Amino acid sequence: SVGAINASHKRMDYVIREVAALDGPRPFLLMLGQPDDETPAVRQSANDLLGDNDFEIRTVTAETIADYYLAADLFVLASLSEGFGRVFIEAALHGLACVAHDSEVTRYVLGASGLFIDCTREGNLSQAIHGIFAQEPDEQTRQKHRQQIYDRFSWESLRPQYVEMIQKCAVGAAMEAKK
Repeated sequence: SVGAINASHKRMDYVIREVAALDGPRPFLLMLGQPDDETPAVRQSANDLLGDNDFEIRTVTAETIADYYLAADLFVLASLSEGFGRVFIEAALHGLACVAHDSEVTRYVLGASGLFIDCTREGNLSQAIHGIFAQEPDEQTRQKHRQQIYDRFSWESLRPQYVEMIQKCAVGAAMEAKK
């Protein structure tokens, strides 16, 4: 999971509880992000529920985060709302299955590359994780995730939309200036 290491917005505590609820052997939980005032409590919860060898919390640079996505088997972000969710794009571009709270924003960002669940309900995430790990990882599916996100969010795809938006703004500003 990638995001601020907190319980109030990114809901890392929910992710911890859901991973802890899985029957063994459980996956290793890696949480990457900036610490805040809530981080000590999140870390303590992870220690209590997972044990100090079954999780790690790190802050990493933007230049190295791709290495972590490449090493991962799954991406989870349990926040109930996101302004956009760039981390979903990053994870999907690395071919990861992405589990997210079912919202308009996550459906827009992830499209067919997402697995959408109700993260307000205990047990939903652990059930989704179990289902994903019950399937054999498949390079064809990973490539499909990459391609779907690339087709929607690459500069090659977005450039014409940005040009159109800038042209509309310029026309609107010119019309406003004539008034």
